[in-house]
Amino acid sequence: MRRLYYHSFLSLHISLSVTSAAAVLMDGPHASAQGQQQGQPGQLDQILDTSVQMLRSGRSMEAVAYLQRASLQYPQSATIRFQIGNGYSDAKNYPAAIAEYSEALRLQPKFPAAVLNTAYAYVNAGQYELSMPWFDRYLRESPGASNTADVKSQMLTAQATKAAKAKRFFDAKKLMEQACQINPTSHTVHFKLARACDELGDTQRAISEYQTALRLKPDYTPAIFNIAGCYQTMGRTDDAVVWFQKYLVADPTATDRPTVENMINKLREKGSQLNADPHTVDYMESIREAGKYYRWPLEKLPLKVFVDSGASVPNFKEAYRNGFLEALSSWSLASQNRLTFMLVTTPQGADITCDWTNNPYEVRQTGSDVEQGVCFMQSFTRRHSREGDDFIANAKLRICTIDRETEKPLGDEDMKKTCLHELGHALGLRGHSSNNHDIMFYSVSPTVWPVLSKRDKATLVRLYETYPAQGAVNPAPQ
Repeated sequence: MRRLYYHSFLSLHISLSVTSAAAVLMDGPHASAQGQQQGQPGQLDQILDTSVQMLRSGRSMEAVAYLQRASLQYPQSATIRFQIGNGYSDAKNYPAAIAEYSEALRLQPKFPAAVLNTAYAYVNAGQYELSMPWFDRYLRESPGASNTADVKSQMLTAQATKAAKAKRFFDAKKLMEQACQINPTSHTVHFKLARACDELGDTQRAISEYQTALRLKPDYTPAIFNIAGCYQTMGRTDDAVVWFQKYLVADPTATDRPTVENMINKLREKGSQLNADPHTVDYMESIREAGKYYRWPLEKLPLKVFVDSGASVPNFKEAYRNGFLEALSSWSLASQNRLTFMLVTTPQGADITCDWTNNPYEVRQTGSDVEQGVCFMQSFTRRHSREGDDFIANAKLRICTIDRETEKPLGDEDMKKTCLHELGHALGLRGHSSNNHDIMFYSVSPTVWPVLSKRDKATLVRLYETYPAQGAVNPAPQ
């Protein structure tokens, strides 16, 4: 999900499970005859119909238990084992699903739906390489199937997903373009091509593909949502607000409604603030807060920095702390050594402190829940300082270690972006850039890399242009 400030972008993802209601239910002659000997005529059909209804209503594990009891009565029924596999697949227990499909195929080797669902289970488990032989087998054994184009496109989508996870977004885009040629009427294929374009920063093409997906399926809310995100990335806040509002209209009961409403409020707020030209050499006009510029006092240098160990935060990674230290070094180099830092072992007396949390509600500076990190700053005014200038007394950073969308640990690159962004605020870049290549861009964007842009560096240098370069400082804790 796209959010204001920083979070991990969803990688290309596909959900290809085929429910029992959509699959072909079949048993071989021997299996059917064996079943009729042990059960009442027509009883097997009734069992299968009941299991379909259970799966359709989301009672996947109830269906599994029901079918497992039925399998004692019909031990040679490949279809019952297939249905059990579908139940496990719907419950996201893919290893168990694959085992059941395998048993169905042992009982009935010519069972195309079991072959195809095995491929889908491997895809959903993230085991893309293992899915390929099963896709190939299905296409080889079912050459005249009506869903051949869809299966070929799903196979390419699985390959594209693997490429995207390895950050080979150009390869992912090429694969999805092939999938669109094979299956041009699939809204999901166009959607995933748009995602690949989005990750490459080809935002206009992404919007075009999302709109194609919407023409094919007008109520496809993920495309509506992502169009809003694309406009947000481009800095077109008014258009982003319009599309986020369309999303809420299209899905009135959306579980993320409070978050999206917060995003709309933030975008309206930022839209009134982001008046600077995104193509100038710096964005000095955008970094003021309440009409003031903020700097650290010269006599404070080098700034004392305390970084919490994160030991009390579940699933904390040392890479997060290293990312923060790398961000410190990047900003110091960007200032041409006008700003230097010294690590200290306790927060007492530190100028900048950084702690970590896995609770997103602990990074809510403004009451919204869309931030990945937050910077609290105290400042003071000097009698003879330039009008409109304040000095920073201290800054406290708090960074969330989990991705708000997936609730999984934040990726290392996204953590580096967050650290760079929040440190930028702590150093005096209180506002945001309107250029979607700057680390201080107001919104998450795939076009923002975990490095400082030329404009980021130029803005910091200009803010501290009257400060002399500092001597070398030992960064080790004192």
